[in-house]
Amino acid sequence: MKKIKPLWGRVVVKPFDVTETDETFKNTRIIIAEEAKKKEQRAQMEGEFICAGGNAFEDWKDDALPKPGDRVMFDKYVGFHKKVDGVEYRIMNDTDIIAIVE
Repeated sequence: MKKIKPLWGRVVVKPFDVTETDETFKNTRIIIAEEAKKKEQRAQMEGEFICAGGNAFEDWKDDALPKPGDRVMFDKYVGFHKKVDGVEYRIMNDTDIIAIVE
């Protein structure tokens, strides 16, 4: 099995399938216009935080840092796509994570 080990301020996130995110939206009280529900129009995605490089989060002043297994939000078009053993991952800067979803 191959592994991805990010360097410097990079992190690895495993994006969730869009259908998993759709289930999250169904359980919220936010009303979204039909046109905005189209998958390709969503600006943010969610995924599982996998790991971080050695200098990641060094400049963060907050105590709430993502840990492996946390659900995080990130912008749809950030980072690089990498498929390892059939699983899609996203390698991005630590600052590309915009929220931890609890």
